[in-house]
Amino acid sequence: ALKNNGADKAQCSVRFTETHEFNVDGGKFSLFRTLFDTSLTLTAVKDDKKGSVGINRLDDESIAAAAVNCLAIAESGAADPAWAFAEKSETGYFTAGAPEADLDLIFDRTAELMRQIGEQFPLILMEQMIVTHKKRHTVFKNSFGVEYEVLSGNYEIELMFSAHEGEKSSSFFGSGVITDRLDTPFMELGTIREDLANVSKQLETKPLEGKVGIVTGVANHRSIAFGIAKAWHAAGAKLIFNYQGERLKDGVIKLVKEHFGEDTPICSLDV
Repeated sequence: ALKNNGADKAQCSVRFTETHEFNVDGGKFSLFRTLFDTSLTLTAVKDDKKGSVGINRLDDESIAAAAVNCLAIAESGAADPAWAFAEKSETGYFTAGAPEADLDLIFDRTAELMRQIGEQFPLILMEQMIVTHKKRHTVFKNSFGVEYEVLSGNYEIELMFSAHEGEKSSSFFGSGVITDRLDTPFMELGTIREDLANVSKQLETKPLEGKVGIVTGVANHRSIAFGIAKAWHAAGAKLIFNYQGERLKDGVIKLVKEHFGEDTPICSLDV
């Protein structure tokens, strides 16, 4: 499609992603789901000008429209003779990380972490834990005949927690790690243990009255940024929210107005 529209050089990649996700809210398992996503990235060079566009649909009409947009972006750019694509490569199939999920062991490791937190850090309240496995199958091809496939995967652990003792409470804190192995307890990965210990000691917090906080990265009520915003709000801070792109706009506005009031400022921030 890119060459047919006049590209001198062209390349594309298609990625299929399968995500298995465990959610823990308030210390209890609350959700397990499997998500599927498909994305296509087109890149073209014409007259030494480069354009790139990404879409998440693979029907003929969407691909044709994306190719036209890609060339239009290239034509509006500045020429740079350095733009180049690989011209020689053996066709290959590569694997990386942990492409296949061990769902039973994910569940066991997650339950193990919750138990260890309760035993070793009794002041910690786990507001939210999201444990995922992402499997990615990527196919790449360019106009010089370079073609290969990559099958990859990894596990991601995201934690949002705070400490509580009587009427005292710490601020929310986020921790997490990415790994391709499940042979080590989550507690021993990254800085999770250290972060839990540090937050357990942070019960003497200061109010945020008179402070203004700018909140970015909220996509839904499970976003870490949303948990942090709730803690700031509870401590008295005035908040300004941002959303990234029109796709997220309506959902973020609804979420913010519902939890932080109709008058909370919201604006676009997409860089």
